[in-house]
Amino acid sequence: MSNESKKEYITLLFACYRNSSKKERSRILDEICRNLQIHRKSAIRLFGSISKEKNKKGRKKVYSFEVIRHLKILWESMDYICAKRMVAAIPNWIGHYECTEEVKKKILEMSASTIDRSLKPFRSALRRRRNCGTKSSRLLKTMIPIKPLDWNVPGPGTVEMDTVAHCGDSLSGEFIWSLTLTDIYSGWTENRAIWGKLSLQVLDMVQDIQKSLPFSLFSVSVDNGSEFICHKLFQHFCPPDHPERHIHFTRSRAYKKNDQCHVEQKNWTHVRQFWGYARFDDKKALDPMNTLYRDYYSYLQNFFMPQVKLLRKTRIGARVKREYTKPQTPYQRLLGCPAISDDKKEELKRQYAALNPFCLTKTIREQQRTIAKLQTVIVQEQEAA
Repeated sequence: MSNESKKEYITLLFACYRNSSKKERSRILDEICRNLQIHRKSAIRLFGSISKEKNKKGRKKVYSFEVIRHLKILWESMDYICAKRMVAAIPNWIGHYECTEEVKKKILEMSASTIDRSLKPFRSALRRRRNCGTKSSRLLKTMIPIKPLDWNVPGPGTVEMDTVAHCGDSLSGEFIWSLTLTDIYSGWTENRAIWGKLSLQVLDMVQDIQKSLPFSLFSVSVDNGSEFICHKLFQHFCPPDHPERHIHFTRSRAYKKNDQCHVEQKNWTHVRQFWGYARFDDKKALDPMNTLYRDYYSYLQNFFMPQVKLLRKTRIGARVKREYTKPQTPYQRLLGCPAISDDKKEELKRQYAALNPFCLTKTIREQQRTIAKLQTVIVQEQEAA
């Protein structure tokens, strides 16, 4: 006898067993033991399992699938408000909603907790997550030390690096990222655009930035993202065959954004305020963005845009008094730094004399409009397709 036949046989006998007397139940159990060649206790357990299936514990379902479906439509029409606000809004909305009176009555009976439970699967699917794009790499974490919480650096060369995703509302697919490098002492900032976050591309842009910096790197601090915690970048800063060329390579604590406060601030002023939150998912915009970053935007920010640096914070009762330095451009801070050689200072002065901030601003705005038009054409082509 197959398992399916046994199950049907037990189910049929259970209907008789449930409504029988004690003597008849004993006879039914004897018959099962004889026919199926099982122990008496096994037969009793089989009947017990069928009984549990037919008598499930818990409250009966009050709201049908149809009611939940109409509740979801109402929730979407109300712009995904919370359950407590929805309970207050439903009486004003339900009169204009087309459904049966029975469904309307059920929806009006729902409490805020019931609405939360009913909409939970839909809410989790629509919840927007922070698009940081950071993924940790555990392999090198033990080899890369955590940066000490001391930002009083004596001179230029101690920098922080981070990336910003130009992904719009979704991290899916490939798109452009902005790599930001900021010197803590002077505030000198360089940006580059990269396609995706492959470690090789990040390394190429880091090398490109190093060539354009007016000082040598002494220490580099990064977050725990996989684009930085990788063997290629680690070997670039700490080459095993040339210990004399080692650059201090450190990482911040996980989930502590204030450890990278200088570059995080530049992510906002130099990237987000400049490009906004649009999605750049076409490689055609990559070279124009890098040209804009390298040849125009860097000069404008580093030579003509003064910055203030926090000197100290003093707590006075419930208030915190902050004292800042006199506003200076990164260029001015480097000129006043004794660690910069006279030849490098003369080179910076020649670059400064050849620049015009109005021409830089005009060119930057034209380049921005060109890239924005290119992105608009790409979006229109995607929508048409």
